[in-house]
Amino acid sequence: MVSPATPRFEAVYADPTFRKKGKVHTKKANGKDVTVGEAVAKMGQRIQQDINEKFELSGDDCVDCTTWRCQYSPPVDEHTNVAMVEELLILYRDDAPSKVGAKATSIMQTNLKEKVAQYTLNFEALQARLDEEKKQRDEEKKQRDEEKKQRDEEKKQRDEERKQREKDMKDLKAEVAVLQTKVSKAATDRKELAARSAKLEAAAVRDRDEYDAKLMDKEVKIERLEGAVAKLEAEQAHSQRERAHDVDAIRLFSLDKARDQTLPLIQESSWAEAVEGRTPEQLRQHVSTRLMSLGIAIPPDCVHLLCGWNRFRDWGNIAAHFATKDEIQDAILREPEADRPKLEWLFNFSFGHPPSREL
Repeated sequence: MVSPATPRFEAVYADPTFRKKGKVHTKKANGKDVTVGEAVAKMGQRIQQDINEKFELSGDDCVDCTTWRCQYSPPVDEHTNVAMVEELLILYRDDAPSKVGAKATSIMQTNLKEKVAQYTLNFEALQARLDEEKKQRDEEKKQRDEEKKQRDEEKKQRDEERKQREKDMKDLKAEVAVLQTKVSKAATDRKELAARSAKLEAAAVRDRDEYDAKLMDKEVKIERLEGAVAKLEAEQAHSQRERAHDVDAIRLFSLDKARDQTLPLIQESSWAEAVEGRTPEQLRQHVSTRLMSLGIAIPPDCVHLLCGWNRFRDWGNIAAHFATKDEIQDAILREPEADRPKLEWLFNFSFGHPPSREL
């Protein structure tokens, strides 16, 4: 027996994939046991709330967990006490058209646009800062040049005074020393400026490459998402068309089987001969009278369906004739309740037993 505090459930909403994990209480406030079905419904409500909040769904766009189908792993009965289940994976599927996928894509596109705009602003701010720093360096250099010029003038003046005083080789050596100092300082300044310029250029290239890579990655992800959504929509439309085509074909095949069963009872060799020379009302009266004389009580709407004809029904449907009895039975039980009684009667008449409701 598992302790009441240990059951752990993980719920997954299929479109788009949305996960939620949590521990499950085994007792209600009134002390009664909690069943698996009640715990699953509660988690469905939490996922419904989280999805509506995350994707900003409101009004008719909100998802409704009461319409979802559930699959369990491992399989478990909904009436089982949750205290008997240690771990359970629940997969929720919504048969209604997805309202989340398009909203999620819209939100991601909006977020991407905001990030691109922010990256653009950051790059512009960085460029402005670099321009401002360059302007400041230029002003500082200009000031240093002016100060240097002033110092040079003072030094020159002192040299001239010393030259005038000494009038010898000492003045010449001093001038040579001044020139050497200027050359050395100019070379050092050039090296420093070149190194700083290279560093700034490398930083700008690196930032631009990172920005381009992130932008390209986002665009690729958007294209993949759009392609996946289009593929899912096409597959869903194709599946719906095939389903409608096969169900209609199976209904026609069930009608053909019933007609084949009826021909020997009304003493006709083919349905075309039974139709020939009779109006639809006369054909219905003929079939109803013959079957009732044999003790077969056929409902009027079944007679009307059985005796209706058109070229499409006469030609038949190739796909329908390869349908199994179970496929015909499944198609009938999925029909609207208004049409189901006459199709069930024809199935019973054709196969000798009513369709089973254990699908």
